[in-house]
Amino acid sequence: MQKKVIYSRRKDNYGVNRMPFTVFVSHSTKDMDIVNELAKWLELNGVVAHVAQLQTEAGKPLAETISEGLESSNCVLAILTKDGARSKWVNQEIGYAKRAGKMVVPIVEEGVRVKGFLESLEYIPFDRRNPYDAVTRAVEYLRTLAVRKEEEERARAIFGGLLFLFGLLALAAVASGE
Repeated sequence: MQKKVIYSRRKDNYGVNRMPFTVFVSHSTKDMDIVNELAKWLELNGVVAHVAQLQTEAGKPLAETISEGLESSNCVLAILTKDGARSKWVNQEIGYAKRAGKMVVPIVEEGVRVKGFLESLEYIPFDRRNPYDAVTRAVEYLRTLAVRKEEEERARAIFGGLLFLFGLLALAAVASGE
């Protein structure tokens, strides 16, 4: 069993604490070769991949590990191969993610018909003869989302700092007017 990695907050160049961008990888266990490769490339590009089978704890129900992973992730990457599209777990994870308001990014294998919640979404095409094309596209897209999240957090921190400063100035003005 692979050791569970605990990710901690890190500080950016502005001294703001932030959590890393985390992606829950929804997949069939029959696709672990693809999932492992994808997770490796995501991690190399600064995106934390949550793969439930790699983060199990003895005695802990898998459903609990999955729901915790879904809750703590910024978005869900749904690997919809022929096996993934038929998996009850994958379909339940997608439903859970949608209910929780998480963005779902589908990777769809050639020949798989997308149904349900994902029918109207754009997706990343996947061809088993050239799996690295889908991996590359997914990594690039998720890296873009991670950068966008960092920029939004930075803007919120700056805005919060400005509000605090204006609040202090207002208090000083009131105090000097007494």
